[in-house]
Amino acid sequence: MAYPKTSDRICSQLTCLRASLRVCLACLCIVLLQANAASAEADGTRPGLFLSPKSCVLEDEVSCQLPIDVLWLLPQAWDVCLFIVTQEENLACWEDTLSQRSQYRLTLDRNTQFELRREDTDRVIFSETFKVYKKVKRFRRKRRNPWSFY
Repeated sequence: MAYPKTSDRICSQLTCLRASLRVCLACLCIVLLQANAASAEADGTRPGLFLSPKSCVLEDEVSCQLPIDVLWLLPQAWDVCLFIVTQEENLACWEDTLSQRSQYRLTLDRNTQFELRREDTDRVIFSETFKVYKKVKRFRRKRRNPWSFY
């Protein structure tokens, strides 16, 4: 029985360790980049309409009932209203405002688009979609019946 040399075994372990370290560093870089993008959104450094959470997953429920934080930031102060596209009426309106953070308790059963519009022109400034994912149960049929002898 031939055993590998100790130096060969150590080299292969070091190679494996280096590869694992590279993967860990790559994952860390991705996490840090995502955290940086999320903090730029949350600290109000760029204009836009931001939802938190951005989605929900339905398993057995018919709809998502949850509070949604809405943050919007404008490049200049305008009179604006927040709309859900499928509804006629607005959620809220503000006069001569640069930013606002609000929370709404909503029941949603499908993807829903939020729009921030200028009150005077009804022009859409920003829009953001809240995604609703439905978990599909998959039942796999057995290939043979349990009483089969083959």
